[in-house]
This record gives sequence, C-alpha cells and structure tokens, in this order.
Amino acid sequence: HLNIGIDKLSRVAFSIGSFQVYWYGVLICLGAVLGLVLVTKIAKAEGQNPDTYTDFAIWALICGIVGARTYYLVFYEHSLRDFLGIRNGGLAIYGGIIGGTLAAIVYTRIKKLNLFKFTDTLVFGLLCGQIFGRWGNFVNREAFGSFTDSLFALAYKASTVAGLKINGSEGAYNGTLYPITEIGGESYIQVHPTFLYESVWNLCVLIFLLFYRKKKNYNGELTVIYCFAYGLGRFWIESLRTDQLKIGIFPVSMLLSGILVLVAVIVEIVMVVKSKKSKNIEENKTEEALRLVQKGLSKNEFDTNLLLAASQLSYELHDSKQAESYLLKAKDVAVDDEDVLMRLTNLYLEEERYEDVVALSRDNIDNVLT
Repeated sequence: HLNIGIDKLSRVAFSIGSFQVYWYGVLICLGAVLGLVLVTKIAKAEGQNPDTYTDFAIWALICGIVGARTYYLVFYEHSLRDFLGIRNGGLAIYGGIIGGTLAAIVYTRIKKLNLFKFTDTLVFGLLCGQIFGRWGNFVNREAFGSFTDSLFALAYKASTVAGLKINGSEGAYNGTLYPITEIGGESYIQVHPTFLYESVWNLCVLIFLLFYRKKKNYNGELTVIYCFAYGLGRFWIESLRTDQLKIGIFPVSMLLSGILVLVAVIVEIVMVVKSKKSKNIEENKTEEALRLVQKGLSKNEFDTNLLLAASQLSYELHDSKQAESYLLKAKDVAVDDEDVLMRLTNLYLEEERYEDVVALSRDNIDNVLT
C-alpha cells in the first residue's frame, strides 16, 4: 500500500559461469563485513585491540552458521541429513546466536579476555548482521506474516511463493489461509512484511546502544539490553508469522524470546543494584581520602601535590566547581606547571567551556612572554 513496486525480484544476485550467487548469501556477507568494521571501530575507541575481534570474526561466522543450520534442521526438519544445503535457505537466528555465544565463551577463555566486555562490543556486529540478513528473507519470499491490509502490506506474486497452494479465491501456506488479490491479471497474497519489522526494530536497538554505550553501568549491560530489546521485538514479530515451530500450542521462538526478556530484566535489576552499592562504597572511600588531603592542606595550603590530589578526588565525586578551585589555586602556586595547566584545560574542555580554554591559553602565553 506504499505503492512501491519491484517488477522482477530474482533470488540470484549474479552468476560466475554456471555457479549462481544468491542475494541471501550476499546480504549475510554484507552484514558481517559492515558489522566487523563497526565492531573494530568501537573496540579501538574503547582502548581494546581491534585485531582481537578481527581474529574472532571467522570463528563467529562459522559457529554462527553451524548453529543456525543445526537449530533449523532439528526443530523444523527433524533431521540433519541435508546439513550442507544452505543455498536453499534454512537458517534460524536463535541457533546462530547460540553458536556464536559458545564460540565467544571458548575464545575469551583461550585469550583470557573478559567475556562480558567482549560481548558488549560484539552485539553491534550481531545487530548489523541481523539488519541486513532479514532482507534475504524478503528476496526468498519466506518468513513473512499473516494476511494484512495495513499501510505496510506486502504483496507477493502467488506463483513465486514456494509451498503456497491456491484453491479458488484463497491460498494456503503453512496451514494459514490468505485471500487472493488480483492485480493486473496476476494473483497476489498480501502479508505482514515481518522481515522489515525486524530489520527496522534491530536498527533502532543498534542506534540506542550506540548512544548508551558510554553510560553503561557494568560490563555485560549492553549484552543484557540487546537480549531484552531483541527478545521483546521478536516476541511481537513472531506472533505475526505463519511458519512457527510449536511445542504444543506455543511457538518455540516466542518462548525463547519471552525467557530472554525475563532473564534480561532480572539480570539488569540485580546488576544495577550491585553496581550502585559498589559505587557508594567507592564514593565513601573517595570522600574519606579527600578529607585526609584537606586536613593536609589545612597545614600547608600551598602544597601543589596536595592541591592536585584534592582536585582529582573532587572530580571523582562529581564536584567540578571544587575541582576547578583547587586547580586554580595550584596554578597560582606553580605558575609554569604544565601538569596543572593540562588538567585545568581538560576540565574546561569536558564542560565545553571553550572561552575559558582560550583565556587560559592567553594567560599562559603572557606568562611565558613575561
């Protein structure tokens, strides 16, 4: 209903001789490459070694695909006979996440890395892969939702949907009936574009995490937020799909999503409370240290080292005004001390007080000239 039409939608992106390369594989590779680029940039920005993630990428891809294929065959086909037949589709994202997680656990143990700090960086690459990979479902005309006549309704030509059986004015797919719509003499079915919903949802999660990553309270929090957000979105989106695997009357993916959300909420509450307690303990230690330094300054108010220590401790207690006052006093005591000037400059820059930075530079130049 957005009046966006694609005349020809081939599963084949290009051919090398008689070998056909499908869009599904191209999109997965594109997502993996862009995800790796983003992950290495974030790792570098956070002082981590980008090569650690580059080395892990190949193992993550292999284990992710093996996990995704195994999950699909076990729960959908109930057989592992056609394990290598991935060119025809048949990958399940939850299996991929499980495979990649196991690989991360083993890799971080071998490399002696913090697992949760590692996964906090990896989730950005995972989201990139999911954002692009879902469009492979669009090209393959699979993993779509039930009938809809909403603004975002997607019309597939009935003859191109594998497994769709037309009976008069209706089409049956995975036990769900779809009204047949005639457009220009061709038969179509209208469906929820669940691939689009999930791709856009994951993009929103990615953007949120990019903004939030510098504010996280503990290692692993970004991973927990990802699990919560992805699980929440997937629970809703899965309810629209018609190709669900069920245990009794419950779709497996919805059960997993619900469990993921519940566990993420519990972990976040526990860790935030624990983190706040730890911060309170550290703040108490910092306050005690500041009192001792202030006691020393009461005996010798012109001690530059004590003034710098008092400034640093005040800054750690988020009292920037007091930190500035100690630095200004240290500046008066030690006029040409580069360490004092650098600390004062950094304080102004963090508070975006650029006029004060300029004024401080002028004063320093005047002192040098004098």
